[in-house]
Amino acid sequence: MDDMQPGSTRRTNEHARLTELRALDILDTPPEERFDRYTRLVSQIFNTPITLISLVDENRQWFKSSVGVDTCETSRELSFCVHAIEQDYLEIPDALEDDFFRTHQAVVSAPYVRFYAGVVLHGPNGQAIGTLCISDTKPREITPVERSWLMTFGKVVEEQIHLQAELVKARRQVSRVTQRDTRTGLPDEFLFGDTLDNLIRLADTETCHLAVLHHTREQSRRNQSHSRS
Repeated sequence: MDDMQPGSTRRTNEHARLTELRALDILDTPPEERFDRYTRLVSQIFNTPITLISLVDENRQWFKSSVGVDTCETSRELSFCVHAIEQDYLEIPDALEDDFFRTHQAVVSAPYVRFYAGVVLHGPNGQAIGTLCISDTKPREITPVERSWLMTFGKVVEEQIHLQAELVKARRQVSRVTQRDTRTGLPDEFLFGDTLDNLIRLADTETCHLAVLHHTREQSRRNQSHSRS
């Protein structure tokens, strides 16, 4: 599949990409369950030792959430994701058999990656800011159905990133609530109402995502049950 190889790439506007990433105020933030639940689930569904939500900065890839790694970032030189963000999806069944990746530092030394699949995550303005990716120290193939699952999870994680942009906006609005009505000296009720509406909408969206998570988990369990029968 040519569109999954590093040679089939699109040119990204690195300045615009980094501007959007930094505007999210997400780099170097503490772990959050709203992201961690998805990396855990993806790792379980695909049975991969490593699952990452990786955001690619100027000189590093930083992990907002991870399973199977004991560091929060690596250099771009160790990153498969820096290649994945140049396309919508990158899949490498066996890195040692891939002309481009066989000499990659992460392949010939720790963590000794053999298999990689990553779906690109976009910011609210459409810039490629990182990936949801899985990797293994053994070569493997994933089915078209599994590939579609990974892409679906990528969209769900992407929505969480878009929520981050909304949360940044909401925090700014909350800080403005201290503005006083010139007549009453009280916080502006319209501004406060708008902020409250935004926070309620964000909570409703999170509830929707939890429903999707539950549905996908149950579907995976049913599929595993059928495969064993």
